[in-house]
Amino acid sequence: MTIAMTIAMTIAIYISRLASRCVAISAIAMISAVSNADTIRMVSSVRIASGKEITLADLADLDGADAESLATTVVGRGENGAFEIGVDRVRQQLVVAGANLRTIEFIGEKTVVRPLRGAVADTTDAARTIACNGGLGVAAGTMASSAPGMRLIDPAKQPATGTPLAIICEMVRNAFGADACDLRLEMSADQLEKIAPIAGVRYEVAKKSALRSARIEFEVIGRPSTGTETRTRIRVNPRFEREVLVARADVRRGVRADGESTTIETRMLTLDEASDAVDPHKIGETTFIRAKSKGATVDRTDIARENDIHRHETVTVRREVGMVAIEFEAIALEDGTAGDIIAFEKAGTRHSRDSRPISAEIVGPGRAVIR
Repeated sequence: MTIAMTIAMTIAIYISRLASRCVAISAIAMISAVSNADTIRMVSSVRIASGKEITLADLADLDGADAESLATTVVGRGENGAFEIGVDRVRQQLVVAGANLRTIEFIGEKTVVRPLRGAVADTTDAARTIACNGGLGVAAGTMASSAPGMRLIDPAKQPATGTPLAIICEMVRNAFGADACDLRLEMSADQLEKIAPIAGVRYEVAKKSALRSARIEFEVIGRPSTGTETRTRIRVNPRFEREVLVARADVRRGVRADGESTTIETRMLTLDEASDAVDPHKIGETTFIRAKSKGATVDRTDIARENDIHRHETVTVRREVGMVAIEFEAIALEDGTAGDIIAFEKAGTRHSRDSRPISAEIVGPGRAVIR
């Protein structure tokens, strides 16, 4: 073997070893990057009231600051029956909301969303729009709040003048969308005075928290033509003027939710209260499933419709396979009303090898369907 061939083989072996080391280093870097990424882990199933907005926090366990900052992003809305939300749909909704997903790892493929068992559905956007246009009377401009030293601002009454208050009102209204029709912004008189516009100053407003939250933080930046820039932190509390169902007196579990036990009042609600409050015009024939004190607002989870199926009841379960429909009798293992998905056991199979629970959706009294 010549010296030239020996040198060539030595160089080739060196290059091969160097390439292997580079590949190993790249792999380690990739593994390190993945291990340090924030994670969004899809849960297997959740129960959400029909009509209620579904946020990322409802569907997934969030780990890391970047992931947790997306918790309030709306990715869907509850329905009357069960359905699935896939991870691709979640990704799409987050991107539309302006999220940066480069540092976030998704775990899991989908979440099954089932209707909240026995809960009364929330109002639809269409019904809420009707209430806005003709149902509820609203005060104009600025009014006193029930809290001392606080003022309620009607954002719909604020002209687009470029003042700090007008900019804040527009930002919050856009964030709440269809829910903004009865929206009010609660602010202290001191804060309103701090952001009063000054001639010759140009204003910008930066959000410092999620806009759809119980407390919204802003920073108002004032840039005068001459002089020093100013920065002022502002807190805004969303409030909603809604008609709510209120207990007339102390109510026990099992009492019917009707005109004798409840009344309708117009109240100013926080974001959480507005989300939970039952629509007083859509309760139907319902009963209280937990006690309420006199004057308390009735939430969706406080009342439930009369059960269409009771535990231990024998019902007809239908299953469609292609063009063929199969019906059989089954024993209900839970109570439920139309739209609920509950467990059943085939009749006559108890203590046998075929006594495995099956899940079916209630479609009416004594009837259920396997979807």
